[in-house]
Amino acid sequence: MDVLAPRVLARFLEALTPHQKGWEHRKEKEEAVLRELEPHLHHLWRKLQHQFKGTPQQRVEQFREYLEEHPGDEMGALQDDVDVMVERMVRKHEMEMSDVPFSG
Repeated sequence: MDVLAPRVLARFLEALTPHQKGWEHRKEKEEAVLRELEPHLHHLWRKLQHQFKGTPQQRVEQFREYLEEHPGDEMGALQDDVDVMVERMVRKHEMEMSDVPFSG
C-alpha cells in the first residue's frame, strides 16, 4: 500500500495542474519576444518571425542582428504600417460619408 500512495498522489497533482497546449506555449514565447522589442518593430517582427529559431532571447538577438544588417527594412515596415492605417482611415471616412444624407 505504501508503494501505491506516491503514485496516486503524483497522478492527482498532475490532474490538478493545467497542461499547456502547444499553441499556448508558442504564444507565450512570441509574447516574450514582443516584450523585448520596441513597439515600432512589432510589425516587422511578425512579418519575419519564422526566420529566427531558438529561445525567445536568442530570437530577439537574431532579429536585432538582422536589423543591423538590413537598416532599410525597419523604415519600410514603418511605412507599410502607416500605409495600412491611412487606408483604413480612408475607408472608414468613406463609409461614414456614405451614411450621411446629402443636404445640398
